[in-house]
Amino acid sequence: MLDFYNIKDGFPESSIRFQNNIREVLDRNLASQINTLWNENRFANEIKDVLANIGAFGELKPINNNSPLNYLEYGLLMYELERIDSGIRSMVSVQNALTIYPINQYGSAYLKNIYLEQLQKGAVVGCFALTEEGGGSDPGGMKTTYTKKGDKYIISGQKSWVTNATFANLAIVWAKEAKTKSISGFVIPTDSSGLKICPIEDKMSLRLSPTAHIELDNVAVPLSHKLPGASGLSPALSCLAQARYGICWGVLGALESVYEEALSFSKSRFTFGTSLSSKQLIQNKLADMVSMHTKGLLLSYQLSLLLTKGMPSIAQISLAKRENARAALVSARSAREILAAHGITLSGNVIRHMLNLETVDTYEGTYDIHTLILGKTITGDPAF
Repeated sequence: MLDFYNIKDGFPESSIRFQNNIREVLDRNLASQINTLWNENRFANEIKDVLANIGAFGELKPINNNSPLNYLEYGLLMYELERIDSGIRSMVSVQNALTIYPINQYGSAYLKNIYLEQLQKGAVVGCFALTEEGGGSDPGGMKTTYTKKGDKYIISGQKSWVTNATFANLAIVWAKEAKTKSISGFVIPTDSSGLKICPIEDKMSLRLSPTAHIELDNVAVPLSHKLPGASGLSPALSCLAQARYGICWGVLGALESVYEEALSFSKSRFTFGTSLSSKQLIQNKLADMVSMHTKGLLLSYQLSLLLTKGMPSIAQISLAKRENARAALVSARSAREILAAHGITLSGNVIRHMLNLETVDTYEGTYDIHTLILGKTITGDPAF
């Protein structure tokens, strides 16, 4: 791992071994085929199998003591996954932070018994249906509704940009009670009558991460499939906070990947009689990348320590997501400039990472939304 400040000196040896093992497995089994799969807009089943075999699916130790991962190791896992591709990290983030987490945190014993073990094995895949067309940064404005009729809840509405939806077995769906407008979460099998998955085929970013819209037309959901502990919008936002933590680490893996490729190219490419790496402007770009990666690693490591102690605020997570996602995107753009024409082809990884990071910088809270979260925390005045 790129580590200019020797930050890993503070990691336990077991966590360093964990990261090294994950990197070796991913490089051996996935790295060589990623550009082809990304170009084909396809998430192969063998990717899910590799992820399940390395134990990528599960929750964090401070929440579920049976989990093999602590917050640091979970972050390192996200780092290594996104070093390969943001779409792979995104799939795992949704499975863990947005499916396993809400069921374990807010679900009944019945729902936990049915789903948790299968989700952790990767035998069942979940998705998270919160966002709606026109809603974006205002999830509380959702229009999807539910009403209770006898022994069922009837849910109708549309959800947008749902990661994993095309191959998910269940969806965590958030809806408002038709009369009271109170928000609740539901666990809904994706083969339910009235539920339609509409794949989004024309994405030019996160092409390895299948995405879809979900239409719910009077979908009947058993009373037992409501998340009893999820009342109001806060539980949904707590899930997003978990996912954002993974992003804080993950984007640094992508940043390392584009930096290493740009550095290697600059040393091998000669112009005006000398290597690109000897040019001041190129060195400036590379120095910026290393600086942004170092600052991001410090943020993420400290955040892992805060989470372990149960101390972080939403704003602290927002700061790290805001800074690290933007740093990775800026670095990818700089790497593309260094590679020039070579940077726009899939002969390397830079253009794929750059396009992926355009999405990662936006989803799970845009740069501007996280700015406003920080602003509210600093001043006490909401400016949304």
